[in-house]
Amino acid sequence: MIRLLLLTILILTLKSSLIHAQYVLVKPGENATIPLPAVASYWRTVKNADNKNEWHLYRVCRGKNNDTCGYWEDKKTKKKIASGVTTYNKLDYALNIENVRDTDYGIYMTENKKWQMTLLKLDNSSSSQENLRNAKSIWVKLGANATLPLPPAANYRRSIRIPYVGYMFEEHLYRVCNGKNNKTCGYWENVKTKKRMQSGATIYDKDMETLVVHNVQKRDYGYYMTGDKKTQVTLVEPLWKG
Repeated sequence: MIRLLLLTILILTLKSSLIHAQYVLVKPGENATIPLPAVASYWRTVKNADNKNEWHLYRVCRGKNNDTCGYWEDKKTKKKIASGVTTYNKLDYALNIENVRDTDYGIYMTENKKWQMTLLKLDNSSSSQENLRNAKSIWVKLGANATLPLPPAANYRRSIRIPYVGYMFEEHLYRVCNGKNNKTCGYWENVKTKKRMQSGATIYDKDMETLVVHNVQKRDYGYYMTGDKKTQVTLVEPLWKG
């Protein structure tokens, strides 16, 4: 019964993530990896200096369009827009933006606008923190770092699908180090077996109020919660291949 319930939740969450916004969280000056299917061009809508929405177009370079590719163009003025250097990585199926600027944050879409990702600013500003609280589905590629917005707590839980075992889930517990629990903190523990689980190194960033999983592994994808399970974020692996 529990397995069936967890499977139902997984299906509903994935369906919801395809309908509602999915998020990538990046600090200013860092590089952003925005998972999107491979297409000829991409759109983004961002805020300008007057806090108004602007539409920008990005064309992927393919050998025959070198004069018009590899940069963001304002839809209205047709002018080249200042931005972090942007490329499309065909191996990772992702738009990569180097040295993200404040003007790069916004919603990114495929040319037909059927797939979209929201690039959110990760800092301590009140507006950013409010946006982070609404981010419930975080998409991160395998091997990258995941930043999961969760309020401060003594411990966190996650429900992880066991690879290669159908739709079976297991619950893990993570205790935040507080100076008095060094022997039992800083790692994920299987709630049932009490064994330490293999995982990307995990820390809690008190300044940003985020749980950070470094070098995400296959078994790190799933549902992350505060210890009381009142707040939940889903860590999703992009699985499209074009």
